[in-house]
Amino acid sequence: RLGTPGAYGGVLVGATGPDAGPDAGPDIVVDFRLAEGDRLDFSLITVQPAFAGVELLPFLSFGQVGANTEVQVTTPLGQTTTEAILLDVEADTITPSSLSFTTPAGLPLLK
Repeated sequence: RLGTPGAYGGVLVGATGPDAGPDAGPDIVVDFRLAEGDRLDFSLITVQPAFAGVELLPFLSFGQVGANTEVQVTTPLGQTTTEAILLDVEADTITPSSLSFTTPAGLPLLK
């Protein structure tokens, strides 16, 4: 899951130590494989106050930087944050079917 409830920014979910906190930077995803059914889970971002009552999809962007894809979220107020970097993934292969906005049933919520 990308994002952290209550504190919008590139925080690693469940991270502790020097890599935790609002300046931790984006998640680095080393094995994202669309062909194997991998999906990007935005459920922790959709519940944040900045996105209350709005659809998240228009606020997402996927940019190609070298061989990698940067996953960016822009708030309704215009603040843009890189939430994740997908290593060796082509940005134009990401489609709405590769995205999830609700927590799947039976999956524990990370805090």
